[in-house]
Formats: sequence, structure tokens, C-alpha cells
Amino acid sequence: MALLIFLLTIIISLLSPMAAAKFPITWPKHHVHVRNELGGGKQLLVHCKSADNDLQVHYLSIGEEFSWHFKAEVLIAHTLFWCYLAPDGGHHASFDAWTEDIGRRYEVKHNSLFWIARDDGVHLNKNVFWMHWKQGRRNEGRKEELLIDRNMLLSK
Repeated sequence: MALLIFLLTIIISLLSPMAAAKFPITWPKHHVHVRNELGGGKQLLVHCKSADNDLQVHYLSIGEEFSWHFKAEVLIAHTLFWCYLAPDGGHHASFDAWTEDIGRRYEVKHNSLFWIARDDGVHLNKNVFWMHWKQGRRNEGRKEELLIDRNMLLSK
């Protein structure tokens, strides 16, 4: 019984936030790519971020790609990156671009995910349709309110 209590004490102390900050355990480097494959010469607005890293707004021309890499921390918190994409002034998509679950299920060689913007919506790794474009335009961020186009309101 004393051995069990001793082992539990060691495990709990290793999992504490202070121990995790001193000895972070990381997984291999992960790579996320966002590519513009829209038709008609449309420019794609891309804004991706995590709780700790704002990757800023990027404008991608046809065929251009924005990418980043990171190491996911295991003990402190779960890594999450989300992205906001807008192919024009009236449509957008907002989605989790990397979570542990998405990475585990969909990463391809070299721990990479490829998000592709096409006219019908957002695709993952070329062959997985992820979501359609949504009506309206949001601020570049995960939790801001949907901004409804003034013209859409006036037409009703």
C-alpha cells in the first residue's frame, strides 16, 4: 500500500502544471498548409491562430499556399489551431485546422495537413470535403459575431 501511495505521489507531481512547464513533453513537428485553388482568379483571405499564436492575415492568389509548423504540447494543454477563410466579400469558413483528433485521423506523410479552398468550399488533403462556404462575412477571428452584408439586409 505504501508503494502504491508513493507511486501515485510521483505520478501526480509529474503531471502538475509546474512540472509540465519545466519538462514539457512534445510530439513531433506538425505542418499545416492552406492553399488557394479557387476559380476565377479569386484571392483568398486566410487568418489562422491558436490561443498563443496569431499567424496574422494573409492574402493568397491562385496556387499560393500559407503554411506553418509547431510541436504540440502534451502535458500542459491541448494544441488547437483554427482558421478563418474568405474567398470573397460575401462568404467565409471558420474551422479547427489542427487538433489532436484531426491530426491523428488525417495527417499525411511528414505529419502534414493540407487545407484547400475551392469554389464549393474547404477540402482536406485533396480528397476529403470538409465544409461549404457560409453566407456573410465574419471578423477574422473565432468568436466574433457574423457581420451581415448591408446589401443582404436591404434586399429583404
